Amino acid sequence: MSSRPHDRRSQPARPILLILLAMVAVACGGTPPSAPALVDPREILTAAATQAAGATSVHIDLAADGALAIDVTRTGSTSTPIKLTDTTAAIDADLARGATRATFSAPGLLGVRGEAIVVDGVSYLKTSLTGPLYRAQSVSGAVDLRTSAAPSLSVVPGSSGSISAGILKGAIALLREPGVEPTKNPDASCSGTTCYSVTLKVGADQLARLFGGATLPASLPIPTPDLSATTAELTFLVDRQTTHLSGLQVFADLGDTGEITADLTFSKWDAGVTIVAPPADQLQPGP
Repeated sequence: MSSRPHDRRSQPARPILLILLAMVAVACGGTPPSAPALVDPREILTAAATQAAGATSVHIDLAADGALAIDVTRTGSTSTPIKLTDTTAAIDADLARGATRATFSAPGLLGVRGEAIVVDGVSYLKTSLTGPLYRAQSVSGAVDLRTSAAPSLSVVPGSSGSISAGILKGAIALLREPGVEPTKNPDASCSGTTCYSVTLKVGADQLARLFGGATLPASLPIPTPDLSATTAELTFLVDRQTTHLSGLQVFADLGDTGEITADLTFSKWDAGVTIVAPPADQLQPGP
């Protein structure tokens, strides 16, 4: 007995229908699968450090709180702890060139506000305490965070364009040290997306190595506190999709000097930034 006509017509329709269904499936859900989620906190921090090392620029917003006992009068005795409430900073970093520009305000620290620029191995600083002109200084005259307020001859990382390599080297080296155990927390919301959250507890030496041996300009108009006894708890927020560092929450115990909490937000990775030295007519005359 021959097949019925409608059965013969249905045979070629089946592969066509399957193809159409496959096309619909691709159109509705054809985006490539995302990378497997990272579960090892060391891998998460290493991925963020690697991204930072390859980046060309970034913007950082900082908000700080806490209190510091600083010898503001430079008489050898500390006064009532200075409140850091409402202390803020906005920083643009040209990572490829090793240049930075920052504006800052610290109402509780004698109301100081100002701007700092580091470019081509020279730092330029002006504050509400020093007047409208920038003071220029070679970044080789710096304060080493690993010791105290004593001047150091070490060049600030990045002054020769090596800040990215310094971040990567410092972070990877620290994560390989015995006893350094980062902890993975539940994922957290950050900047409109979802981030890995990793906490790391460090001491002063480890903190300096994590940031590549970072230093502060010796030309700051206030004395720099002794940071040699510092311990800190750092919580890194790393974008799950890009593994870019999105945020950093800091609690630092400075012993007798006080304590600091800070929230840093990282954005505009690789967006590009132009940082130039102030013109000559905005500089204080040399000695």
